[in-house]
Amino acid sequence: MSAEDRLVVDSSVVASVVLREPGHEVLARRLSALEFVCSAPFFRFEVANAVWKQRDWPDEEVQAALDLIFSLPIHDEFGSDDAVVAMDIARRHYLPFHDAAFIALARNRRLPLWSLDRRQREVAEASGVLVAGE
Repeated sequence: MSAEDRLVVDSSVVASVVLREPGHEVLARRLSALEFVCSAPFFRFEVANAVWKQRDWPDEEVQAALDLIFSLPIHDEFGSDDAVVAMDIARRHYLPFHDAAFIALARNRRLPLWSLDRRQREVAEASGVLVAGE
């Protein structure tokens, strides 16, 4: 088991898989090989919103994407202690609270953060959070 078998995943990774962006196969394989993955509870809504933006997708494709989003074995975690840390990170780095929430979750659980968002990765590193490789 490597140090990155347990981590916090940001919505950007899951959205890339669900939307079948370039490189999504590699991300999907890595995601499925992880021992433990957690995320902020609203990550499913953020990814569903990305699906909503795919106006040209047929209903069947949208339904399949939603089924995938809500069936992923990702633990939804976030409490008031996480919110306090997230707000501090958000205000200190002028980063939207929802992005800082993933960093706070990783920091409080001493887990690496896996994100495709460059700015979020920079703030995570500046906040003492290990950033998982893409």
